[in-house]
Formats: sequence, C-alpha cells, structure tokens
Amino acid sequence: MLWGSVDGKDVQLVTLKSELLEVDICSLGAALVAVRLQVKGAWIDVALGYESLERYVNGGKPNFGTVVGRCANRVANGTFELDGQQFKLDTNNGSHHLHGGTKGFYAQVFDVTSLSENQATLVLTEPDGFMGYPGKVDVSVTYEVSGGELHFRYSGVTDKPTLLSMTNHAYWNLKGHQAGDVLDHTLMVPASRTTATDESLAITGELPEVAGTHLDLREPRLLHEAVKVGGPIDRNYCLDKPDGGEVMAARLVGPNKVTMEVWTDQPGLQVFTGSNIGTTGPGTWWHGKGCEWKQFGAICLEPQLWPDGVHHSHFRSPAGLYDDLVMLLDFNSLYPSIIQEYNICFTTVDRPDENEVANMASEAQLLSQTHEPDGTAEEGVLPQVLRRLVDSRRVVKASMKSEKNPKILQVLEIRQKALKLTANSMYGCLGFQNSRFHAKPLAALITAKGREALQSTKTVVQQELQLEVVYGDTDSVFVNSKTADFQQAMQVAEQIKRAVNKRYRRLEIEIDAVFARLMLLKKKKYAALKVVNWEKQVFEQEFKGLDIVRRDWCCLAKEMGEAVLTKILDPKLNKEESIEWVHQFLTEQAKKMDDAKVPLEKFVITKGLTKDPKDYPDAKKQPHVQVALRLLSRGKQVRPGQEIGYVVCDSAGEGHDGKSLLAERARHPHEMELDPTLRLDMAWYKKQQVHPIIARILGVVEGTSPSRIAECLGLKHVASRAFRGMRAFLACEAVCLGGMDPSIYAQACNRLNRFLQSKAANIAAHVIGKAFSGSAT
Repeated sequence: MLWGSVDGKDVQLVTLKSELLEVDICSLGAALVAVRLQVKGAWIDVALGYESLERYVNGGKPNFGTVVGRCANRVANGTFELDGQQFKLDTNNGSHHLHGGTKGFYAQVFDVTSLSENQATLVLTEPDGFMGYPGKVDVSVTYEVSGGELHFRYSGVTDKPTLLSMTNHAYWNLKGHQAGDVLDHTLMVPASRTTATDESLAITGELPEVAGTHLDLREPRLLHEAVKVGGPIDRNYCLDKPDGGEVMAARLVGPNKVTMEVWTDQPGLQVFTGSNIGTTGPGTWWHGKGCEWKQFGAICLEPQLWPDGVHHSHFRSPAGLYDDLVMLLDFNSLYPSIIQEYNICFTTVDRPDENEVANMASEAQLLSQTHEPDGTAEEGVLPQVLRRLVDSRRVVKASMKSEKNPKILQVLEIRQKALKLTANSMYGCLGFQNSRFHAKPLAALITAKGREALQSTKTVVQQELQLEVVYGDTDSVFVNSKTADFQQAMQVAEQIKRAVNKRYRRLEIEIDAVFARLMLLKKKKYAALKVVNWEKQVFEQEFKGLDIVRRDWCCLAKEMGEAVLTKILDPKLNKEESIEWVHQFLTEQAKKMDDAKVPLEKFVITKGLTKDPKDYPDAKKQPHVQVALRLLSRGKQVRPGQEIGYVVCDSAGEGHDGKSLLAERARHPHEMELDPTLRLDMAWYKKQQVHPIIARILGVVEGTSPSRIAECLGLKHVASRAFRGMRAFLACEAVCLGGMDPSIYAQACNRLNRFLQSKAANIAAHVIGKAFSGSAT
C-alpha cells in the first residue's frame, strides 16, 4: 500500500505472509519494519521499527532496520585508494564514512518492481560519484516468505570497480520489541578473534583473541554476564570457518526459548548489544509502535565482510594471480601423525562421556573439557596401530624407488595405497556417529591439533622466514617464493621443511608441488600450472573446485573458459600480455557468435530429467522439461534419467515476442531446422553463459573487470556482487540443532524443516532469513 512520499517519490509498505510469519517492508531504505512470529498461538513482533513513515523521515534514527550500503560499517577518514586512484567519500561519523554516508541506501527510496503475497523485489540505482563512490551501481533486494522461511537476496550491478558491502541493520528482541532489555538473552558466536577498534570505532587492523575477555562468546553466554564484566559489545567477530560455504555465525536464545540462528558465507559478524538505545541521539529515535525502548532493548547481529578492509590488506582474501613460483607443502598423513604425535587414544585422553557430549552446544565447549595426555602417559593403542601402518607404508614406498619390474611396482602401489587408506580411515571412524569406534571428543581434538599445526606453520613461514603464505587448507600451505628461479624456490622450500619439522616428532611436512603460476579464486578453488620438469620446461595444468565443467554450461562457454585459463597460466606471457590476449579473444569470439560462424552444437545445454516431464509442478519454468514435453507431444520417447539437450532462442517462435519466459524460448536443436523464424538468443548466451564463466575466472586478475569483459562481448550491464546467508527463528529450545555441522543454505533449510515436522507439537514458529555482510552502529 502507499505509505506516503519522500522528496516527491511514493513510498510503499508491503506485507509478506505465511502461516507462521508476517513481515512488513518499507521501500524507504528497503527497511524491515516488523517481523511477527507466531509463538504459542500469539503473534509477537521481534524487530524494532516505527509505526509510520513520518517517524522514519522526521526524528527517526538513520538506518533503523534498513539495508545499508554502498559500504556498510566505517571507512576510516572517508578516503580509500582503488586501482591507484584516490577517492574521497562523504563523512557522516566524525571524520569517518559510515553506512554509505548521509544519503546511503538507508536514506533512499527503492522501487518495488515485483510484488506477490509472499515475495517482493526492491531496486535502487546510484549514479557514478554519488557520496564519492566510483561507478554507477544497480542494487536489488528480494524478500521472500515460503512456509516458515524468510529469504533475503541482495545483489549489485556496477560499471566500474567500486566498494560494495551490504547488510540489514535490524534490531532484535526475541521477547518482543516492547518487552524490555535483551540482557536476559543467551548468545553464542563461534569466533576466536575480533577486529579491534580505536576510540572512534575505526578499525585498527589488530585481530585480538577473545579468550579470557568479556567478548568470548564461543560458548553460550548470558548477555548480562558479558556486559557486566567488560561493558557493552560493539565489535566485528572474525568467524571460525573451517569449511567453505555457509556456517552458523550466531545463536541467540531468549528467556521464552525463542531461538534465532544466524547463518552466513561472510567472514565476520557485527555484534552490537544496543547500548545506545535510549541514551544517544534525540529521544524520538527510541519511541516506536506505541512504546519507549530502553538501553540494551535490542541486539544487532549482522554478517559482513571484515570492516574497512580497503585499508587493511591482511583482512582481504589472498585471491589473485601469482606469477612467481609458489610452493605447495603438505603434512604427510596429517591425522594419523597427529594421533601419534599427541598420543591420542581412548586409553589416554581425559574426555566427557557421551551424555555430556550430547548436551554441549559447541565444539569449543567440547574441547574445553577434552584434555590431551601429558608426556608421562603410556603409548596408547591407536598410536601403536597407526605407527605400524605408517612405518609399513614407508618401507613399501622405499621399495618402489628401486623396483624395475612393472608388475611388482603395480602390486607395491596397491599395497601402499591400502596402508594409507587404512591409516587415514581411523579418524573417520572416530568422527562417524554410527561407527563402533565413534568418539567425538577424540575426533574434535585431532582436528583442533590439525588447525593448530597449520596455524603454527603459517607463523613460522611468515614471522621467522619472512615469506608469504597465500593459502592454507586442512593439511597444506601455499607459499609465495617471491622468485622465478626454480633452484632458489626449492631452497626456500627446504628452509620451510627444516623450520617446521624440527618442532615435531611424528608430524612431517613435505614439498608436494611447485607451481609456475597460480590463480587462486577463493577457498578450495584454484587453477595452477604445475612444474613437472623445470629443465625441460614441462608443465601440467591443475584445476581444483572450478565449475567450468558444469553440464548447464554450453560447450562454447566451457571451451572459452578453458582457453582463457590456459592463456592466463601460460608462463611465456606476462600478466599484461595474457590480459591483452584475452580481451582480443573475447572480442573475436563475440563477433563469430554475432556472424553465426559458431556451430549450433556449441550452444547446446544439457540437463537430466529426474522424473517424468508431466510430474514437474514447475514445468513452465524448466527449459529442459518444456523441451521434453514437446518431444513427447511429437511421439518421441522420453524417460526419467534421460539427458535433454536444448538451445535458447530470442523468441518462442512465430507469433511470440522476445519477452517470453526462458523456458518458453528453449528448443531442441532439431526444432531449429523445422522453424525458420527461430534464431539463437546471442545476447542471452553472452550474458548468462559466457560472461559468468570468464568474469569468475578473471575476477582476481588485475587489468580487467566484469565491465571490460562485458564490453568485449558487446554487453552493457553485468552483475558484480551477491550476498548470502541465513537466519532461523525457533519458538522452542534448539537443543537438537546444537550439533549441526556447517552446510549450504538448502541443506540447512531441509534439516530445519524435518526437525520442525518431527517436533510440531512443541514448536510454534520457524523463520529462516538471509543476512549479509557489513555493519556497524
């Protein structure tokens, strides 16, 4: 409905509903005005907000419950450098720039471009130079309610390199917004460090540990106790993220047992305990929905990028293209070696029993009550067994070096792999719940010691040897040698081996590979040119975690991605020459596409049928299903499991316009021959197939950008950033969720839904939401 107007522009108030949830959204700042949960038959509003647009415009607190950006949190002194150019931003927090400036996203009216009973999409365009930021940016925010789920999807489109970090600055009270302070809430945040701030709340760059301070929330802690010890909390927490994807960033539990879990793929979580409520700013800030809010009346929990990363290079991902030699070193049989190094066994480790473990809410709590044996303990059974396995494998591998008979070599290879598999499976047996040897405390202690070994190695490399660790994961580290000389790089690697190995008896790090070039995209995703024989200049490509082999990419997009990767990794070219080649290659390929000089089969996309085409409830939205249904209508045989190939046309055929849904424009390749009015949608292929692959590959390479890639392809607009996360509210104790492992969003939703179905008699509400990067108060 029309809620009023701001500066002559209409402001809408929309309500999204499900049987368990009602959400009010205002188009001014795309703000969450209210979030109502059904608890024990009654509705409670757990979000602070104002009852009228007038309150938001006149006398209301800026960014109250709104989307904040372009850049959430503070940019120190309102200045930054990007690609060698200095930029001066609007300052609205002393000398600092906060939440996008005086006219950040929170102060602007979004357009509601799509609205249904359960979904709303709001968009905003900021011009180049607005608030001092480079580049025009188009922002999209989608809220969606489905059953007991609330999803937030944020994305940005820009035509220049810029800063973009968004979040929602909502204030939460799980008793209800009017029900007093939140100091009776319990909070858990799995983070070992925070980003330190100075008196002005600007980031200093230090990353102090939380252990022994009031900021330690690794175990569930009553907020009253934390605040009483050290005062209010207003700090970004550096989340412990052992795996990629989304993790649970926080669990907040009210005295009424309503529980909120925050999930995110971002590295930080801003925690603010609401100390400014009722104490700062004009009194009108803290009156809303018929009540007056007091100090600590709500809490902000906002996943984000680490604040002010543009000024602190060690905050940023080491993603990039490395053309110096990079050494990959990894620990031999890490977990079996840890068991031997620390004498970890059922017979040696003092640990809680199974019942106690079941009631523990976090791994930190479990580890605090699991104690490794001292040096006087007798060697346990597990270390003895593993020592025999590891030593036997070492003997077999030594025999392989001198063996000439191919058949015997094959037997020895099988034997050493069998010994390795048996030794490595011991950790899995300890961690697997249905294993007869299941012992969660031992498994947790082993992985903790693994993280400790990796962190210790990083410290040795960076502090003692003054080298750069560009990446580390589980049992390996990638070290930049800072040289193109192979012999010097090997000498550096030997230095690292000696410095690390002297610290341990059984743990041993070895040189696994040397890369002539390494392109690191993100965790577990990289492309590298591995040195096979330096003297003969023999190399081989190694790809990990890249998605250019996905079946929903057409052959042309995959081939172009592989060609770009090969050229970027070519050691005969420097970075500038590689990028120049790529730009020229993309321009030439785009022209071939436009001139119809690329064979039709290169555009075919393949997707499998998981069921009978007639059984798809959303068949109209599935291109391969629409093609399958047309094949059936012509008497062709189609069955579940069959791979369906299709191409995308620029219209649905004669009599249709170019605005048809994608599924309506999908055709089997043979249909192209039957209908002369059909033409391939080259703009779609460039934007949705080629550009995403190339932009993802080159996203970490200097000298190009998504907009430059789009220009080479003849495109105008490209997406530059998206944010993901999850929030879950439960009107009950979440004990059953306490041991949930990190997982991707869809898996988490499914598990939560199954949990709710099994506990329907006790649960009144369930809400899942999305939360994104960047925030401060």
